[in-house]
Amino acid sequence: MTSGRSRPLRHRFKVWPFLSTNEFAIACNERLAEIWRIEAPDEPLPEDYRRFGWDEGTFSMRLALDRLEDALLRSKMEVAV
Repeated sequence: MTSGRSRPLRHRFKVWPFLSTNEFAIACNERLAEIWRIEAPDEPLPEDYRRFGWDEGTFSMRLALDRLEDALLRSKMEVAV
């Protein structure tokens, strides 16, 4: 599984196998909504936030968090204008 990666990289990061199932996405989306309520309590949660982590049929929490961060930055920029 990690044989193609460099030895230092394998030693630096732990690789945890998991299935990016719909159940995982649901749990992650609940967390995304919590983060949004903390970071932007006066702003509505983006309607498409449930799609933030999906890419070609798999779900990535890292991708979801990146897209949530982008949405938060956009919302804060709109408020500042």
